[in-house]
Amino acid sequence: MADTLLRIVTQVARWSVEVSKIGTTQPEIMNEYFFKHDCYIIFTGIQKEESDIISSLREQLQELQNKGSWNYKARFVVVTSVHINVSIQQLAFKILEEIWKHYNVMDVLTLMSVSNITFTDTVVDSAIPKGNKSEIDIQFFSWCPYTSPTHCDKLKEAVLVDRWNSDVDFLLKVNLFPEKVPKTFHKCSTQVTSFINPPAVMENSDNDYTGLEINFFDLVFKRLNLTAQYIVLPNRKDSFYQMTMQTVEQLEPSSSDIAVGLLPLHSHAIQFAEATIPYVYTTISWYVPCPNPASRWKSIYKIFGSPVWTCFSAVAILAVIIKWLLSKYETQLLVRESSNYKTITYCIYNIWAVLTGVSVPQKPVSLSLRIFFIVCVWYSVAMTTVYQAFFIGLLVNPGFERSITTLNDLIQSGIEYGYPVKMDALISSDPPYDITMINRKICV
Repeated sequence: MADTLLRIVTQVARWSVEVSKIGTTQPEIMNEYFFKHDCYIIFTGIQKEESDIISSLREQLQELQNKGSWNYKARFVVVTSVHINVSIQQLAFKILEEIWKHYNVMDVLTLMSVSNITFTDTVVDSAIPKGNKSEIDIQFFSWCPYTSPTHCDKLKEAVLVDRWNSDVDFLLKVNLFPEKVPKTFHKCSTQVTSFINPPAVMENSDNDYTGLEINFFDLVFKRLNLTAQYIVLPNRKDSFYQMTMQTVEQLEPSSSDIAVGLLPLHSHAIQFAEATIPYVYTTISWYVPCPNPASRWKSIYKIFGSPVWTCFSAVAILAVIIKWLLSKYETQLLVRESSNYKTITYCIYNIWAVLTGVSVPQKPVSLSLRIFFIVCVWYSVAMTTVYQAFFIGLLVNPGFERSITTLNDLIQSGIEYGYPVKMDALISSDPPYDITMINRKICV
């Protein structure tokens, strides 16, 4: 069935399709794919027992939920081949209940393959004209919340949407994915949980609350024809973070419950509920000590890096040896050479004089030694010009040591820093800030 679906889909349109199967080896994904899917088609397979169908559905949904591309707001189609004598409507109800209760998925359509089943459901009989029962192949079930004050956000029955017949196609030809959330909620009640937190939530009297967010909800509920049931926790001495988590944890799954009270956008809280668009932002400013003035001697040494100093020293030593060897070579060729270049000591003096910009006592006589001497002079001029420019600048202003610019710098410096305790609820919501638990102390 899955192969047939994929073949027809690829023939009709070029859609991007991701196929997964329980039990197969999943390829290693280096970068998680976080683009949300728009729709899911789930095949429960041919099962002998009703519990096997629910178990197969649960197993697939759990694997899909663990992926970054999971989107519970998408459209879901559950395809079930039934070869057991059960109530089709009751089975569809259990499938819809499983998806809504445990995964908060509302927009679900179940396809029940029931070609060999005798239909006895009251809803089925009333929806489809008599005489067509023997030709029906597939039934489509879904559910519609907020249709009346008694049918709000609780799933009570599976509704037959349409039937597909191999001879006449769809019988009712209705929209299989109607809008589930209406513009009016027929005075359905929703539970609003919070705690006393001025100015967002304040208590006037028993069960009478006001405040910034409460007033907002009164306007919204009046427009949507919703009835609010406020459950406000008593004002205790618990921290703001504890009160926030206790409030969010009271939300019932698969419901329209709402939690208010200037609640921060926290990674732990979004595991229980979906956050609205933030309207208040908190900015954290870090104040660190100014960097100390840099040491002049240390700055002078750091004009060149270690590799440059090493290369500079190696070139100087090599120049001393080459000068000494060239003078000996020219002497063996009976060329008269100055005595200032015939010993290692004099060669060291000459190279040091060239590097520091001081005149040598006597110029070389031989041509080869003169050429090498000129090369050393130009090399020394280039290096010392750069060094002297930085050297004079650092004598005037040596600058400052490296300042603390990142959280890692702050932790590695070992400096104790103060923080207000209310920052716990803000910092721990961002994993990179977990390191701030080190070297800190509470400050008023």
